[in-house]
Amino acid sequence: LIPLPPLAEQQRIVAKLDAAFAEIDKAAALAKATAAEVRLLFQIALDKEINDNNLPSHSLNLERICKFIDYRGKTPKKATSGVRLLTAKNVRMGYVKLEPEEFISKDEYQRHMVRGYPKVGDVVITTEAPLGLVAQISDSSVALGQRLITLQANETLIDNTFLKYTLMSKSIQSKIDNAGTGATVKGIKASLLKKIYLNVPTTLVAQNNIVEKVARIEECVKILIENIKNKLLLLNSLKSAILTQALQPPKQ
Repeated sequence: LIPLPPLAEQQRIVAKLDAAFAEIDKAAALAKATAAEVRLLFQIALDKEINDNNLPSHSLNLERICKFIDYRGKTPKKATSGVRLLTAKNVRMGYVKLEPEEFISKDEYQRHMVRGYPKVGDVVITTEAPLGLVAQISDSSVALGQRLITLQANETLIDNTFLKYTLMSKSIQSKIDNAGTGATVKGIKASLLKKIYLNVPTTLVAQNNIVEKVARIEECVKILIENIKNKLLLLNSLKSAILTQALQPPKQ
């Protein structure tokens, strides 16, 4: 049974709901626009610190400053539990997300991981679909999946986190994109990725100073984005609450 008020009352309720939902949608759109602006400002700040620092630097390609660990073309057999598998689906720009969670067995891990093991701080980059997403490994016990290349920095030449931020910069992202090939799905060969040149400050101290500045900005951005996400959740729950209240049958 569905409680059905008179048609005029239905129209009055619908009009009030439409007006309320329109205001909520405006607030949600503003929050999303603010999040986009925050991300853009972070990108601008990142690019400035990486490219406009006026520090003595040298131009080095990735082949010179990194060891490449590449498991593309090698598909492990998945399991319901065991060793966590890190794939391109887990890599977002700047961070690794937990979902989706995929695993391989310990025996499969031993068979699969024959090209090298990751270390905490290593930089991973997606090589296709999408191309060029960059993050750092925080758990060395993971198995490495396809569509990823792991970069182990020569720590006498470049700081791991400085490498991550440099690869995230707009200028290097453009180089990676230009080096990509493919009509339907753009990807990049390891041989071409190795030829990408970075401007690297000559001292690790200078690199670390840049990393500290960018990391502080990034932390503020994370807090702002989290607050915006919480606001969007509240706005969605407000819609449900208003709808429930409006459609309650009158008390007898």
